Amino acid sequence: MNATTRRGVALLASGATILALTACTPATSSSADDSFTLAVPATFTSFDPAYAGDLASRVVHTFLYDKLLGEDPETGEAVSNLATSWTVTPTSAHFEIADGITCSDGSAFTAETVVRNLERMQDPEKPSPLVGSSFGGLGYTASVGENGTSVDIEFGSPVAFAERKIAEAPSMVCDAGLDDPAALETEAFGTGPYTLKKASTGSNYELEIRDEYDWGIDGASLNDEMPATVTVRMLDSPDTIINLVNSGEADAAYLSDGGDASRITGDLSTVTPSAAVSALFFNHRAGTPTADVALRQAISELVDREEFSQVVSQGAGTVADSLTSSGARCSASGEIELPSGGADAATDTLLAAGYTQSDSGAWSKDGAPVAIRLINGGGEVVGAEWIQSLLSDFGFDTVLDTQTGNDAVAALLAGTTWDVALSGYAAATPPLSLVSGAASPEGRNFSAIDNADYNVAVQTALTTGDGADCGLWQESEEIFFEGSELSPLMLTEATIASPTWDLGAGTSTFFLIPTSISAR
Repeated sequence: MNATTRRGVALLASGATILALTACTPATSSSADDSFTLAVPATFTSFDPAYAGDLASRVVHTFLYDKLLGEDPETGEAVSNLATSWTVTPTSAHFEIADGITCSDGSAFTAETVVRNLERMQDPEKPSPLVGSSFGGLGYTASVGENGTSVDIEFGSPVAFAERKIAEAPSMVCDAGLDDPAALETEAFGTGPYTLKKASTGSNYELEIRDEYDWGIDGASLNDEMPATVTVRMLDSPDTIINLVNSGEADAAYLSDGGDASRITGDLSTVTPSAAVSALFFNHRAGTPTADVALRQAISELVDREEFSQVVSQGAGTVADSLTSSGARCSASGEIELPSGGADAATDTLLAAGYTQSDSGAWSKDGAPVAIRLINGGGEVVGAEWIQSLLSDFGFDTVLDTQTGNDAVAALLAGTTWDVALSGYAAATPPLSLVSGAASPEGRNFSAIDNADYNVAVQTALTTGDGADCGLWQESEEIFFEGSELSPLMLTEATIASPTWDLGAGTSTFFLIPTSISAR
């Protein structure tokens, strides 16, 4: 049902009233055959790919911009996009940029444009928050090759799974946007198959197909089956989105919990663009209770992953047992024994480490009660509430911080008001910048994890051969979990579903591949 075709799309987003759930009759298309409406449960922030890493913005960017490399939806391997050929190692990369690429304003996109993008991402006055996960942090160099059509990158430090990371890197902006970055707040300057037609800030984004485009993922070009316009609607909740699709007011739904797709009526075309690990992060900073490995281990033993999955996703999620998903390259899934055993095991761990429990059940150490500040840093609220109840019932004085969105992110990065955080991350490669390296705010390691043995093991894996010895990567992960540095809980897969269009293919880097969307 996922035909691979190509031609054009436009997106529209709006705050919509909640409709009565229609569960009897299949939906019909929300508009004419040449228009496609995608509903997304988030708020758009910017047309600047280097600085807007939120879900809604990235979905819109999918249609407006391109990347150096694409991703094969079947194998996950890198394929061409702006670059036609490439060589990538843990320490360097070389790209040949396709000839004839044009921007939405008709200007040429060149190797020099690529270098300008890369240099801007590590601007010392305003570095991209995504530069660490894509290029191993600041300190790389980028230059145009002698032939004028190629780009060379020398990384400042070895980058694990560099080819995959570059495929996941921010999309490339055209020169007009680089000349006037402030304009990227309201305008798009890209090379993608669609251009921005109309935007209602924060809610409605309408896109229209370009006249020419033949440098898509793996050489894809426009085709007559693609929608001429695409509308992306930003909405408040999955319930609203599902209702709109069932009523025919939207053609497709982006659902962070793939299990919700069963609530959409009709013969569904679906893609699963990404997987994420929900995990408990522990604050390792001095002075926090979770700086103690015994307490981290006890909490990890106490939280039952199967039960968490049932509470949060009604069993639709998969229990996580490593830093990545089972299908990720060099995954240690199934190879590691994580802490478990429930309240009995947690009690034994704490008593052995000198903690005491009062007759009322409250835990303390050296006369000080164990007080846990729990924050929901992007996870499901119901999951955070369940964990708070579990920790409280066990005897920890647990308070839940209910901040959301940017406020919660700011609190996580500051690291001063929380001890345990329920949060998540992409599961395709080990989240090295989140579990090692500089602590926030200097780096992305917001838990301030500093496991010296793990750091050495990672460097060994990075610098041995081509950096892809899976045995070494799995050994490094075993070392990591010996310290109960964090506790992976559940693997969830986002799903895009449509009862009226064939969605073609999607990947973790592009969500939907625009040239593969086709009319039924």
